[in-house]
Amino acid sequence: MKLLLRGVEAYGIGKQAQTEEDFHRIAEAEGIEVIWSKEKFSFYFTMLGHHFIVLPKRRHGLKLLFAMFHELGHYFAHVGDDPQVAFLSDAHTKDEAEADAVALVALMPKHEIMSNAFFDGSRFGGQLYNERVRLHFLYGI
Repeated sequence: MKLLLRGVEAYGIGKQAQTEEDFHRIAEAEGIEVIWSKEKFSFYFTMLGHHFIVLPKRRHGLKLLFAMFHELGHYFAHVGDDPQVAFLSDAHTKDEAEADAVALVALMPKHEIMSNAFFDGSRFGGQLYNERVRLHFLYGI
């Protein structure tokens, strides 16, 4: 898990809370094309040497930000080198856990865990906060 985060540190992930603007800056720097979809799910895939992140138009706020960095997590973990990977769906795989970890660290760096700024009062925000605390406890990240 710590090795995966080394690939994203150059962009400030883990050092400061990331924003939508940061996501787009990273995607542009890495040559990832962002596609907005009418569907309600997001995914990362690569085809013919080009990288793509598909995001739902209807998602906003914390859920969108989490999805953005989750999909970047797949890119940095090199999941999706095989185009078929984009269409496999199992929320309990190591790849999904690593992508979630990248997203959580991007949204809330270690030094901000005790801050109330991340917890927005929503159920989703609370779940993310609890997962972030668990990551810190288990892996020290």
